[in-house]
Amino acid sequence: MKDDSLVITIDASTAGFFDKIVHRHNIYRTTMTIDDLINRLKPINSYEKKVKREKERIMITDYDYENNICNYKIWRRGVAHKEGSLELEPEGCDDMISVTYNFRNEIYGEVKEGASFNITTVYKNKSPNFNAGVRSGEDSDELSKWQDIIHGIKYVVDVALNPEILDSKEGKLVILLTDDLTPVGYVVKDAIGFGDLYGVLESNTN
Repeated sequence: MKDDSLVITIDASTAGFFDKIVHRHNIYRTTMTIDDLINRLKPINSYEKKVKREKERIMITDYDYENNICNYKIWRRGVAHKEGSLELEPEGCDDMISVTYNFRNEIYGEVKEGASFNITTVYKNKSPNFNAGVRSGEDSDELSKWQDIIHGIKYVVDVALNPEILDSKEGKLVILLTDDLTPVGYVVKDAIGFGDLYGVLESNTN
């Protein structure tokens, strides 16, 4: 937390022997502020860095709510490659990090078994919608694979995203939540060059 803003960073990379074969390192960082009228987190700036072997791509997105527009710029290997802008919709200003926190805070509706959500996000010069369906963690395939690693899973959320966001073939993401909606694990389905990718929450700071 800095001043009246919140900065969240996700840093993921390959490791060990696999890293020597196909090095990948992705960093996602979003600075957000709270809209006091609706208690919703809104992104101010998004930073995305993707490294694949020797290739590097950086995208920065700035959100201007006074003019209802966001501007993005992309660099490849340090050279400006592309830029553009998008007019913001009142309910369509989230990036993927702000979506995660707003979902947990039930801004889009109550999170419970059988619930379904259609959420608008911002990515480059598009406002892609994605679907998220909530089911019980009991007797799910995901839970059976994780039961010795993660405890207290209450819900499984199936998310269908733009494949480009996840660098996957179909854009399918599975998120495991506890009873208080803490995301403690995830599976990115069919990540390009990887197959299924698994992640576990190692620490949680409130």
